[in-house]
Amino acid sequence: MQGAALTQQELLNLWRFDWAARKIVSIPVADALREEWSYTGLGDNADAVARAVDNLGLVDTLRRALIIERLLGGAAILMGVRDSEDNPELPLLPASVRKGDLCFINVIPRNRLYLADVVSDPFSASYGKPSMYTINGKWVHESRLLVFDGQPLTYDGSLMSFGSMLGPGFGDSVLQPLMDDLMRATGTRQAAFHLVNTASLMLIKVDIATLQATNAGSERIAELEEIAKQLSLYRAALLDTGPEGGAEVATLSTSFGSVPELLMAFLQVLSAASDIPATRFLGQAPGGLNATGTSDLENYYNSIDSFQVMRIKPQLLKLLRILHPSVTGLPLPDGVDIEFPPLWNLSDKEAADIRQIDANVITTLAAGGVIGGDEAYAEARERGLLIAPAESDDEQVADADPIIDPAAALAKLTEVLGNDDHPAP
Repeated sequence: MQGAALTQQELLNLWRFDWAARKIVSIPVADALREEWSYTGLGDNADAVARAVDNLGLVDTLRRALIIERLLGGAAILMGVRDSEDNPELPLLPASVRKGDLCFINVIPRNRLYLADVVSDPFSASYGKPSMYTINGKWVHESRLLVFDGQPLTYDGSLMSFGSMLGPGFGDSVLQPLMDDLMRATGTRQAAFHLVNTASLMLIKVDIATLQATNAGSERIAELEEIAKQLSLYRAALLDTGPEGGAEVATLSTSFGSVPELLMAFLQVLSAASDIPATRFLGQAPGGLNATGTSDLENYYNSIDSFQVMRIKPQLLKLLRILHPSVTGLPLPDGVDIEFPPLWNLSDKEAADIRQIDANVITTLAAGGVIGGDEAYAEARERGLLIAPAESDDEQVADADPIIDPAAALAKLTEVLGNDDHPAP
């Protein structure tokens, strides 16, 4: 199998029947979409956009598209705008979208999507990038699609072996380079299963020639064979010992030795090859002295953060440029951004240490006169070190420009933030 491109049916069979392959494909997607992202800069339209996202079923659509991309090497989401039926080949310009124009979003799997044209003008800013796709033979401009292309090295297929995939413009399945390790891990588990079935072997040694010479002896051999069949937990064999050997019954037990370690070693190699920590991939406790597995998980979630920012966020912003005017009738404001919540959360001790460091820095700057008392107090509140009671509008106006003595602010901060274990400087 090494070096051979997997067909679409082989990939689908792995997804359906191999739990390890399914985990490799789906775990990063599930983690990337585990927490809902937020939009910044939308102002009063944020709730309307969020409701439209829910109505479109964006999260589930995005999940399926990303799984198909990882499994088959590519997928796309088609934005169904009202002019799509008449002019799908024309560019979709956000300025031309009117209120209510975005009607649906559909996942287009890799086998129904074909890259039809690439920008060939080297003086174009879009040189080498796709400009037109076909979906079931119908031409569609790339601006109407959120394309998850599997990150191919080139879009024209010049670096692909002939016939290795369904066509140019898309990458390989994430399972392609892992196929050998998948087969080894599966084969090792199957071998261990067969080893369990042959855990004990029974040997019955008799003088077969002498017994077969008489009717009674032949009946005796038949009885021994029947006994061996009835002992279903054993694999039995009848051996001829000759006329001087007599009769002997023995059992041979199989030693499992390091079989469990061997099984786990192949799965750990597969975990490492797929960039998914064993604590997440296998659900096992971390091994080694003083091992907690936190560093592996932290690195993994940092890679998921990168996946969100570099692969998911650009497509969401592209959709938002069409979704916003369709919901509000207004163009998307400048400065709108998408933020993903952190997947890796600090422990209570780590969070407390960070708060103490922030408190020490603020009090030091205030004591040295680098910042004023009002600035120190505001900074402490902004960082969540102080929680002040809610104020009425009149009180906020009256205290809009407070004048606080730095020494008094320092004393107040030291009193609130003081800690016997971490004294402020």
